[in-house]
Amino acid sequence: GNATLGTNTVHTYTITDDDSLPTIAFTSTSGTGAESVTPASIELTLSEASGLDTTVYYSILGTATGSGTDYTLASGTATITAGQTTANISLVVVDDSLSEISETVILTLSSPTNSTLGTNTVYTYTITDDDTDPAITFTVSSSSGLESVTPVSLEVSIPVVSSKNITVGYAVTGGTATSGVDYVLASGTATITAGSTTTNISMIVVDDSLKEASETVIITLTSPGNSTLGTNTTYTYIITDNEPDLSVAFVNTTSSGLESVTSTNINLALSSVSTQEATVNYAVTGTATGGGVDYTLADGIVTFTANTTTAQIPITIVDDSVIESNETIIITLSSPVNAALGVNTIHTYTILNDDADTVAPVITLTQVNGLDDVTVIKDSGSYVDAGATIIDATDGVCTLGSTSTNPTAGTCVYSTSGIVNTTAVSATPYTFTYTARDSSGNILSLSRLVTVSYASEYTITVTVGLHGSVSPISGPVASQVDHTFTITPDVDYKISSLLIDGTAEVPTTPDSYVFTNVVANHTLAVTFSLQNALMPIITLLGDDPMNIYTGDVFADLDPGATAVSGVGDPLVATRLNTVDTSTASTLNRVTYSTTDADGNITTKDRIVNVLDIVPPVITDVAVPVITNTAAAITWTTNEPATSQVSYGTATGSLTRTTIIDNTKSIYHVVTLSSSTDDMDGNPNLLVENVPYFYTVSSIDTSGNPAVSSEETFTTVPVVTRVIVVDNTPINTNTTNNPFNDNTSKFIPDVTAPVVSDLKIDNITAFEATVNFTTDEETLSFVEYGKTSKYGDNSANNLWSTEHSIKLRGLRLGTDYHIKVTAVDKSGNSTSTEDQKFKTKFFSENPVDLTNVDNVQQFQDEIEATIESILPALIPPFIEEPKIIDITENSATISFRTNIKTFSVVGYVEDGSFDATKSNPYLSESSDTSEKTFEHKLMLLNLKSNMKYHLQAKAFSLPQVVGKSEDITFTTKASKINGSIIQRTKDSFVVVWNTDVPTSSMVEYKNLKSGEKSRIIDSVNRILTHSIRVENLTPGTSYEVKISGVNDKGNVVEGNNILKVTTLVDVTPPAIANFKVESSLVVGRTDRVQTIVSWQTDEPSTSTVYYEEGSGSPYKSLANKQQDLELTINHVVVLTTLKPGTVYRFTVESLDDAGNRTKPPIRTIITPKKAESIVDVIFKNFNETFNFLQNVK
Repeated sequence: GNATLGTNTVHTYTITDDDSLPTIAFTSTSGTGAESVTPASIELTLSEASGLDTTVYYSILGTATGSGTDYTLASGTATITAGQTTANISLVVVDDSLSEISETVILTLSSPTNSTLGTNTVYTYTITDDDTDPAITFTVSSSSGLESVTPVSLEVSIPVVSSKNITVGYAVTGGTATSGVDYVLASGTATITAGSTTTNISMIVVDDSLKEASETVIITLTSPGNSTLGTNTTYTYIITDNEPDLSVAFVNTTSSGLESVTSTNINLALSSVSTQEATVNYAVTGTATGGGVDYTLADGIVTFTANTTTAQIPITIVDDSVIESNETIIITLSSPVNAALGVNTIHTYTILNDDADTVAPVITLTQVNGLDDVTVIKDSGSYVDAGATIIDATDGVCTLGSTSTNPTAGTCVYSTSGIVNTTAVSATPYTFTYTARDSSGNILSLSRLVTVSYASEYTITVTVGLHGSVSPISGPVASQVDHTFTITPDVDYKISSLLIDGTAEVPTTPDSYVFTNVVANHTLAVTFSLQNALMPIITLLGDDPMNIYTGDVFADLDPGATAVSGVGDPLVATRLNTVDTSTASTLNRVTYSTTDADGNITTKDRIVNVLDIVPPVITDVAVPVITNTAAAITWTTNEPATSQVSYGTATGSLTRTTIIDNTKSIYHVVTLSSSTDDMDGNPNLLVENVPYFYTVSSIDTSGNPAVSSEETFTTVPVVTRVIVVDNTPINTNTTNNPFNDNTSKFIPDVTAPVVSDLKIDNITAFEATVNFTTDEETLSFVEYGKTSKYGDNSANNLWSTEHSIKLRGLRLGTDYHIKVTAVDKSGNSTSTEDQKFKTKFFSENPVDLTNVDNVQQFQDEIEATIESILPALIPPFIEEPKIIDITENSATISFRTNIKTFSVVGYVEDGSFDATKSNPYLSESSDTSEKTFEHKLMLLNLKSNMKYHLQAKAFSLPQVVGKSEDITFTTKASKINGSIIQRTKDSFVVVWNTDVPTSSMVEYKNLKSGEKSRIIDSVNRILTHSIRVENLTPGTSYEVKISGVNDKGNVVEGNNILKVTTLVDVTPPAIANFKVESSLVVGRTDRVQTIVSWQTDEPSTSTVYYEEGSGSPYKSLANKQQDLELTINHVVVLTTLKPGTVYRFTVESLDDAGNRTKPPIRTIITPKKAESIVDVIFKNFNETFNFLQNVK
């Protein structure tokens, strides 16, 4: 109170903090944990609590690899919230299965906020390996090789890569081979370097010249380092001897001597010296007789002692006084021990006779195919005879020489004569003669006949280029007949050239060549080239659909079609079928086809409708029945048609027309009477004695009308003739003929006819004949049945006074009642009293059969009897019909019956089927040529994609017909033509059109592997179809089938199997942005980490080749690091390079088609001092892939 507030009503006092900032640091400088311990918590400590959130940035280095390899932790910021003094950084450690040395993760603090850095700003976490050492072992436990193969590498391996060097000791611990003599291998240590899984122990094998058995060296592993011993710790290497086997043989194959020389030796030799004893068995045969008759030598064994190469077989010869032919001792070697048989395994020693000789040599022709006479082949070259064996009993084997004089003592000679011309087939044989003469002058000649003929077979040599085949291949073929060779190009290829015996020819057929009447050798050489895969195009000329008329010849009216290949070359389109124009029909398909030079076939259909515009022809118009008030008009037509009459009482004025009878028939009857009506519903009642004028008309199934010319008839007058007697008129009789005078008076005929002479004759088991007479012309009727109520009737529609009516279908041995009725022309009728008769039993001998004079008459009588039984017979039984071989315009119906019958099938389109009709089947196909149990009928000229009803019928006699139930089927839809477009190395597109909407299905088959796959679109029903097929193998051929299902459930199929080959990928990946960047590892002066990066334009593998030092840019580099994953961004990190060292580098990428890219080798010098590895990584990734932006 007592004052008011002035301007400064609020005062703020600021307390300024004068405390120093706390320090932030790691609680400790290091920690250690097994790689299975995760996560590891690294604690940060604030020197004292702060009222503000405190943050600090930490970065990561170390020997361990981050990003999920050894651990997961990225550089980042840690926060100690206000009021707290500690916080943890969580390090996720990856527990891998790699045996490796301990690795470090180094965290460095920087950039604190609301604090300052304390002492412990660097923390090192050591990840210790907890994986077991790998097992080291020989990769295989044994192998073998010739002693000439040296050195031998014995591989040692571990199952997984280790980051440590793996060592193992080895030593020879056994075997049959001798160290220093057979091999050289000292005990030692094998090392598998870090990052590798194998190494080799090298053993020198000594290739000596000693023949010896196989020997073994056994090596055993010991003392593993950074590893354990695995399964195969012992390796057996087998040294196989490569020296050729020793061979034993005779020095010569023949020798001889006079029988007076009573002792001889046969020499044998060993191919080389052996330290082992060798033996060989021998057996003795020949023409000479052993056992002391001609010689003494039994079967035995020859022994070569060690270090000797010769041996002998001694023979003792008997010198007799018998004059005989020279004889042989044949020694054959077998079963060698420590040696093999050589070339000369048989030796023949000839004992020469030294007694007086008076016997001529013996000539034995060498037979060919078991005959002395021979046939040689025309053009087979100069004739060379098969030879002869010519032996003289004294002089031995005769040799070729002059036979004009005696040869020297102890020898025999022979000569040949005769010329054979092999250049032509001989009509008569040639003669070839041998003449032999021994030293005593004894001479003998012997001839053979030589016929020149064609060979039984000749050789056709086939040479086939790439991308196709020929069958059969090269080989012999039969003579003097034709031989066909089938030529099959690969998919998408065609025949490029065909050379027959070096001359260009064309194939006999598109896929074959025929050699006719082969009488010589031939050659066939074929090459193939890539064919045009584009389908030909057919263009229809004229209308489609096209209308023609019954009776036309389609070939005369066909406008034809033009065709070009897929590359525009003109082709010829050929019509494959025609149209039946004998009857009207619609939706007929005429197919045109064309084939290009590469065998691609295209077909196209034209729809042809056959129209009937010719009206039926009306003939035989008549009025056979005329009364006073009615008339029946009849006529015939040349084809089924309707029936109708127009009439009137004045010419040219036909005012009344009957109701049309739509029943199609060629026989027509229309009645004008009180019982029929005209188009207005009025009875067609006529007036007596009136002229009527009329025309008849009929309309055929195609709606073509026909009308007859005007005709006339006059109804009958009803008159009564009156005769006047004594001026009194007397009614004498009734007549239907007027007197046409004005003085007579006429009345109608009312007198009924009189029936007489009623007889029932010809009674059999199943029928009878009723005969009677009337006093005027009448129509006759018989009612009959098993009782007096009758129930059945039979009639004769002819006007007559003598009547005979046959009753059929009666039962045997049964009583029947009959009543006869006769009706005259005025309608007066008379009926008889009830009459009875009884049918016979079939076993009774009918009179009709007792007088049968010939077989045909007997057959007729039997058939008539069977026909009379028909009403009591059971119709044939039809098994359920089967519909097979359904096509676009035909179907085959098959069924079985229990008895032999004729075959009938009625059928109709679904839209015209009326089950209420007694016969709803408008069309019919039948076979009445032969009765059978098995029935098969083909329905032709059907409409495509149309549902049909059908009924199978069968009969043995026409009156007893068996019928099946109604069944349905649908004809196949029209075939479709497809094309292949947009073909690439791993995909193509299939396109086609259908006449009606359908689903889409593509089935494709790999022709190399046989694997089939499908692509189905069953949801969309369309007219234009396009399906892409992907993930295919480059350069591979496929077969493609197209199909679909329309709204009727009908399968629409392709007209042909399409063939396509995917393109071959021959383009290697393109390499860009190739970079090599190196940096010293933080805290290390002996290790450089290098990042090699590049990009490719398609997925491919990543391989880096490198080698220390400079050198030729074309020399292969010793080291490589590889990643087989396909990618377009490639990064390979090398961690083992030395700082300040020259290295040569190149990279390589391989795409999935095997195409390889490798740029030139480049040279770099690794740094001695450089920016941190993190900076290098950031820089490299940002420049190469734009991964990082605005990193500070």
